[in-house]
Amino acid sequence: LKKDPNNEIFVHISNYLGNNNFSLSSGDLNKLNYITAIKFRDRISNYKRLTNVQILLLRFKNIFRRLQKKFLRKEKKIFLKKGVILAFTGVDGSGKSSLLSHTENFYSKILTTKKTHIGRPFPILVHSVWRILKSKRKADTTTTSKPWTSILKCTFALLLAKMRLQRARYIYRLANKGNLVLVDRWPTAEQGKMDGPRIRFYENSRPIVRFLGGLEQKIYNEFPMADICIFLRVSSLQALERNRNRTKVNKETSGEIIKRFSENYEYYPKAQLVIEYENSLDLIKAQSDIVRQSWLAITRHNNSLKNP
Repeated sequence: LKKDPNNEIFVHISNYLGNNNFSLSSGDLNKLNYITAIKFRDRISNYKRLTNVQILLLRFKNIFRRLQKKFLRKEKKIFLKKGVILAFTGVDGSGKSSLLSHTENFYSKILTTKKTHIGRPFPILVHSVWRILKSKRKADTTTTSKPWTSILKCTFALLLAKMRLQRARYIYRLANKGNLVLVDRWPTAEQGKMDGPRIRFYENSRPIVRFLGGLEQKIYNEFPMADICIFLRVSSLQALERNRNRTKVNKETSGEIIKRFSENYEYYPKAQLVIEYENSLDLIKAQSDIVRQSWLAITRHNNSLKNP
């Protein structure tokens, strides 16, 4: 734009800014009146990288993308820096599924939310193999767990660990796109714990068992950490009652629930922040508390990314 005293646009802008050596920013342009802005755009049209027709087409393209995200993909707001992985874990019957569904309903209204399961990432395959192994397993009346000495069981445990790691990496890709990812369960590296390494091996174990167990432990050590993990705690009686009332394929027996409860009451999932919650209260209060605590944790996590 030439500094011509006879140019009405130059005179208007220079009078507004108070000097002849000015730089026109987007903020200054917004403060000008509408007619002057139109004239200014017309005068600099020869210097624009896009023609008026191209700008109009670009605007229609952006509008189409916004409509596609809102109505077809059902996408809402995302996190600018990085999304959040919010996992729910706890023993069977602790209320993970109910609270996870309620949390999803709350956040999906304002954020682009994805929900997935990492305990059994491919449920049809895992349930089928699990039923076969379970049918071959002899009844165990002791309170201690049997070592996974069967080659078939060791192979399945190694395959399950690999599938969980792939699912965890997929979850991280979703979070890196700015999504809020809600996950049912999150693994631990502690051997013999829920969602952790299953192959128990000792110095006198067979070489193949020690080899497969070492590979499985290495896979669980490579698991990334969830951003936030809500650890739900309940009493053994509540866990049994809730397990009896729920409908589930290949549901655990009461003996298995007690066994898992005693073995997994204390363990640490791989997460940057673990929030322990006693889920023995009223369901409505529990839903409200989980939403409030998770919202505060997500806010602090997002602020930490903005101000490292």
